[in-house]
Amino acid sequence: MALRLADAVGKVEVVSKTNLPELFDSLTKKLLEEQPEDPLPFLKQALDEYYGKSSSQGDAGTVPPSIPRVIFDTDAGGDDAFAMLWLLGMSALGHCKLEGITTVSGNVTPKRAFDNVRRLLGLFPELGTVKVGAQRLAEDEQAESGGAAHIHGADGMGGLAKFLTPVGKDAVDAPDASELIVETLLEQPGQITLVCVGPLTNMAAAEKRRPGVLRLAREIVWMGGSFQGGNITPTAEFNCYCDAEAVKTVLEVTEIVMLPLDITEKLVFSRELLGNLTEDLLKGAAGSHAITEKQKEGHSYSCDAGGRREFIIDLVKFMWQSNMAFRATSGKVGFLVHDASVLLYLWYPETLKMQRARVEVSVDMHTYGLTFFDKRHVTKPHRKNAWIALDVDATNGLAAAVEDLRTIISKS
Repeated sequence: MALRLADAVGKVEVVSKTNLPELFDSLTKKLLEEQPEDPLPFLKQALDEYYGKSSSQGDAGTVPPSIPRVIFDTDAGGDDAFAMLWLLGMSALGHCKLEGITTVSGNVTPKRAFDNVRRLLGLFPELGTVKVGAQRLAEDEQAESGGAAHIHGADGMGGLAKFLTPVGKDAVDAPDASELIVETLLEQPGQITLVCVGPLTNMAAAEKRRPGVLRLAREIVWMGGSFQGGNITPTAEFNCYCDAEAVKTVLEVTEIVMLPLDITEKLVFSRELLGNLTEDLLKGAAGSHAITEKQKEGHSYSCDAGGRREFIIDLVKFMWQSNMAFRATSGKVGFLVHDASVLLYLWYPETLKMQRARVEVSVDMHTYGLTFFDKRHVTKPHRKNAWIALDVDATNGLAAAVEDLRTIISKS
């Protein structure tokens, strides 16, 4: 039977993500034995059988295949914290399986990022122990890393970190971030979604540690890049500018999903949205104007839904102030929830308009961190390496975030 596997299966992305020789041999054998009239349903059933068998070992078989299995890679600034609250809450509600969190230099130093993650995890005791990997840098590199205090505050969360109770190991006892990524991908090939909201340094380090390992990910979803101008230089977006070489490495070896500034600058979390989030729908009373007590020494956020509610109010108010000072919201009270865009892709993809492309990144001195692709209507022979979100339904995307977060801050 003259049949190309890719043509028969259609867009079954896992074919190129896992043990390809074994999978190809298995499907080819079944096709030759059965000779089905319509190969597409047949192959989909064969794929289900294959992955059911391969995931039946250990914990992999306990999670429905429709539930994303996630490693969250973060530089733990303010919008990271907002996204992480959403992600942790959705994990607690059973909408994803959080396989681990890795921290990276960007908004803050790796040490501070790791500490912030430990403190945010303290708001969700119901999650139990979550693996957290730390980026390893030399002392001189540590001193030079982390460059967005003017937006996120010295601690990355507007001075609120000290009011959160940390859980888990110290950074010195934690696994290396890139090692955690490699081990998890090797243990669960084709199943892990790498959700990245900082520089791609850890991804590139994992690829260097084990060449080809990133192709074992189900998807790599990254908030980064820009195709309309930058926010840290005239041409570069912050996450890309922090480590353009890492972006180049990742794009050269695998495909990624990009959520660039083109859409994240449309996602403004406003005063009205905070009022909607914190409103008591039964009593009709909004709590967004109440000032929590956590700005005073001696008080800490409780490790439950009440603490999550108070923390998000304080975080949003700080981010409003810093974003307006940075002139990021056209003078409107609000902040850009850049990093939460990855979760729209994860759970609400209908809010995004995607385009296929081959993305390139500049590592030249004058245009360092610039991302671009060829928009001309000419033949493009090169391998495509990205799906790019170029438009977003901001109204419905933010509405989805508000309703999810309302549940997360209302239930322990």
